[in-house]
Amino acid sequence: MMKKSEGFSLIELLVVVAIIGVLAAVGIVGYQQYITNTKSDVAKTNAESITRWVSSTAIARSGGITVDPNDCAATKNDNLSACFDTSIAAGTGPFSKFENPWDKANGPTIAYRDNSTEAKLTAGEVCPDTDNTTFKFYEKDSTGAESDLTGDKVKGVTYIIPQEGGDNLSSTSNYLQIGYCDKDKKFQSINDNVTF
Repeated sequence: MMKKSEGFSLIELLVVVAIIGVLAAVGIVGYQQYITNTKSDVAKTNAESITRWVSSTAIARSGGITVDPNDCAATKNDNLSACFDTSIAAGTGPFSKFENPWDKANGPTIAYRDNSTEAKLTAGEVCPDTDNTTFKFYEKDSTGAESDLTGDKVKGVTYIIPQEGGDNLSSTSNYLQIGYCDKDKKFQSINDNVTF
């Protein structure tokens, strides 16, 4: 006579399913937090890299050394936007490999303040919206095409904000504030007064 094999009871199966569900929910929340933290770290690192580039390029500009891209040279009479809004984010620019952590389909996103006489942003201040006419927002897609930002892509943007000292590439006394927007669209400053 064959012994009858016993399977799992309905209660046992329900308990196992419940445990798996709890573990999955905890894992998903943890993973989402990990992704958010990573994007914030990338936004900060990008802004820090821009600060280092500005500092090293400023030394070259003040010494009359040729800089790349040429649109950032001190021999130019253009506004700073000719360098920061366009050339450094172009397909062959210094930051062409950077990604906007909040919009990976596009390259680095830079916001440039038009009016250098306004007060600089403070840490924790809400970043300006894209409809704020004081700022210009730029991004580059994979083909190098430039477009204005819309919607919530303001997150993770790097700000180049001219302070006292002017807004002309031929000047070596332009003082910039560089920072980025965090996940809550709050401004985080990296350097409040870097010379370019």
